[in-house]
Amino acid sequence: MPIYRADNKEHLNKMWPRISRDINKCDSEGKKFELVIRLQSKSRDQERKYHAMIKDIAGAGRISYGAVIIDFTQYSADRLMVAKALLITWYEHDLKSQGEGLSKPSAWVIDPITAAPITVRASSKEFTVKEASGFIEFLYSVGAENKIAWSDPETRAYEVQVK
Repeated sequence: MPIYRADNKEHLNKMWPRISRDINKCDSEGKKFELVIRLQSKSRDQERKYHAMIKDIAGAGRISYGAVIIDFTQYSADRLMVAKALLITWYEHDLKSQGEGLSKPSAWVIDPITAAPITVRASSKEFTVKEASGFIEFLYSVGAENKIAWSDPETRAYEVQVK
């Protein structure tokens, strides 16, 4: 079942025949479905931008953050997922050092079976518009410190403008 996203009424109207078809198909097959309508927490443009920036940073292989060198190629997990998790964690830490925080912050829990500490990290999906803007600025900073070659033309244009 696909996930449909519309950020305006016109877009929703264009997608509605496909949505309706999928609802009818679920109904006829006795399957359950969920239809969610919610206020947008951040723009899709922001989401596209920071995902492209994370991909570029992860693609660099090795970066430095402060005095630490991070080699994304050393992780057995998906490099992009590792980069995203680390960058969001660092962004949250950066905010805390400025006396701020995320509206839906990370949490630490103890696994009751293994007694291992587990981080339930903040999710970019839950970012507000302000938090997403701050995250993009944070990513620009990390990218500048590591001479990341941005793949997105708008990001490259901003970088040239700032220099």
